[in-house]
Amino acid sequence: MEAIRTASHLLLIEGAPTSGKSTLIDALVRDHVRSAPVRQIRTLVSLTQDHTGGPLNPAEDAGTLTKEDTLAHLRTIGGSLSWLVQTAAQGGMPQPWIVVDTLHLTHCVRRGLEWEDVEALDAVLARVGGKLLFLRVSPETITPDATTGQSHTQDRHGKSDSSPHRFAPCTRHNAVLSGPSLTRGHGR
Repeated sequence: MEAIRTASHLLLIEGAPTSGKSTLIDALVRDHVRSAPVRQIRTLVSLTQDHTGGPLNPAEDAGTLTKEDTLAHLRTIGGSLSWLVQTAAQGGMPQPWIVVDTLHLTHCVRRGLEWEDVEALDAVLARVGGKLLFLRVSPETITPDATTGQSHTQDRHGKSDSSPHRFAPCTRHNAVLSGPSLTRGHGR
């Protein structure tokens, strides 16, 4: 597929729990709104983890979540993001400003997907000019989570691990996130 010929404002932020993703996104959104001229903010989308993973939590908690459910959820998100960017490009409108708090790489770690499962979504995000920011932190720099007060990383099921190697199911060549597009930076 050919890349859309326009500058997209789609930023996907991934990283270990408590690495500051949500805090960074909050600051980016606030700065964008504050710095935009009056009546010049068109489409602004901030997908939180409540959107990118939250709808799957009840089935995950009940032990009924399937790989197909997870992939269908990711396809829906990818299709919606692609539609937003494509309609703006085709209509000559300003590009939407989109920031996403975790998506396919987190689902590889958290829900057991492999790179091959999410490669198509990665290509869609790259085709619309998405950029990936992966936050890495050392255990010494992790501060207590504002909601839990915990200084270590812990998922909803009590598992703790702050290391980026948790993202190994979606990495290749040992250190470089790879894929045909977004994760290699080809979405420039």
